[in-house]
Amino acid sequence: MDTDVQRLRQMSGLITPMALRVAVTLGVPDRLRDNPATAHELAPELKVDPLALDLLLAHLTTIGVAERTASGYRTTDFGALLGANTDNGLNNLLHHDSAAGRADLAFIDLIHSVRTGEPAYPVRYGQDFWTDLAGQRHLRDAFDRQMTDRMRNWLPQVVRNYDWSRFGTLVDVGGGHGSLLAAILTANPRPAVGGAAGTVVAPVRR
Repeated sequence: MDTDVQRLRQMSGLITPMALRVAVTLGVPDRLRDNPATAHELAPELKVDPLALDLLLAHLTTIGVAERTASGYRTTDFGALLGANTDNGLNNLLHHDSAAGRADLAFIDLIHSVRTGEPAYPVRYGQDFWTDLAGQRHLRDAFDRQMTDRMRNWLPQVVRNYDWSRFGTLVDVGGGHGSLLAAILTANPRPAVGGAAGTVVAPVRR
């Protein structure tokens, strides 16, 4: 029973998930990658409270994202995976001001959705998800990057596990930059483009 209780406690805890998201949003993994600093040195730069930052960094140390050095806290190789330029999608997923990050934070109001059957996103942000994206270019860009990262892992399976060669016309609706369409056509080349030999329709953004 004690093991089950501990497991449920770990599953329901918000401390580590939120600590990671705050660290990413503040840019801590990149800032401390090659330039260690103490919380008091770093706090003015990040415009945060030094004591609260020290507690955050201490927690990041316990989970292996940061480590203490003679010069202050430093991002570990493990923590560096949260950096903005790592090309693994984590930074974009966790940042408070990205499309995915904002959507995830709406789960705080999940009880509203369960009680009413309505989305929680407007409760937190005052408008629905797609309207929010339409009004903020950086959120649309973040959403596009998220879809690109996700599709990169799905592409081989989508192309391999379906017989695309039997179609003469392909229309990729909402296909972003068209990577899915391009991968399908590369794996299933046609003798010509257009007419009876096959028609390619470019991705349609919605």
